[in-house]
Amino acid sequence: MDEKKLELLKQKAYKLMENQNYCEAVEIYNEIYLKENSFKNNYSLFHALMKNQEYSKGLEIAFEYLKKYIQNDLALYELFDAYLYSGDIFDAFILFYEIKDFANHDEQKIIEEKLTNYNKYLSKEQQIKKDEVIKKIKYAGFFNDKEQLDILNDIKILNPTELQVNVKNALIDPNTNEVFRISILDALSKVNNSEVECLGINGEIRNFDLNQLKKIKKSTELKSKILLKIDELYPDITDENRNQLITEVFLKVIILLTSCNFDFSEYIKIIFTPNEFLNGKQRELAEKIEKIFEKRYF
Repeated sequence: MDEKKLELLKQKAYKLMENQNYCEAVEIYNEIYLKENSFKNNYSLFHALMKNQEYSKGLEIAFEYLKKYIQNDLALYELFDAYLYSGDIFDAFILFYEIKDFANHDEQKIIEEKLTNYNKYLSKEQQIKKDEVIKKIKYAGFFNDKEQLDILNDIKILNPTELQVNVKNALIDPNTNEVFRISILDALSKVNNSEVECLGINGEIRNFDLNQLKKIKKSTELKSKILLKIDELYPDITDENRNQLITEVFLKVIILLTSCNFDFSEYIKIIFTPNEFLNGKQRELAEKIEKIFEKRYF
């Protein structure tokens, strides 16, 4: 498509927006964006989607130029609107905490006001869903393993405080599975630096420092140790299986982290060493980890 035709399309889309014909404007801007991929065209499409109340689709489009949105005040504010209208409250808070140190006072104030009043963005149906999710996480132990993991997909409609307050019992309930508990801890660690009570695989309730989880995920030392061990044990592993194994090992490390205080080398030893070469405590932990992963409910 030549520049002249493209310019005519842009004029047509602009007119459609002026006339509040947002549905057709979305189609035209989508065509423009496919022909000319740029932040300007991305934002035009995103803005049309927002006007057409296609908030989740708008988020998908915005993610392609997320750094640009963060650098542009108007686009950034509208991006937060998209999060909130789509019911993706938790991720809106995560994004805010990630950019907070780089935002100026006015930007922080405007975004904080949006987040504080997020309930105003939710539809009646979303409000009902939020109440249902709160009830489910309070009594997550009453649900089977698959249902518990389904609950995890819905926690994004809660803000961090709502999640932390209402999930307290589930984190110490022996009827909630380990992956549910660790996934909740992982979510909380992205927006919180406090300690929370959590049930470990030894059946003991421990105070878990969420900062530890952040350090584990960011640790280049741990990742290097894991990669070296995988390459040593599985030299012919495919990239896909290697990535899957890395994820699995990190999950095992986090499960161990909620139950005992070892250094990285000890965690790696428990995970990779055959049980007959482990001491009593190490073997006990390794066997419990194996049982968790035998279920394969995650």
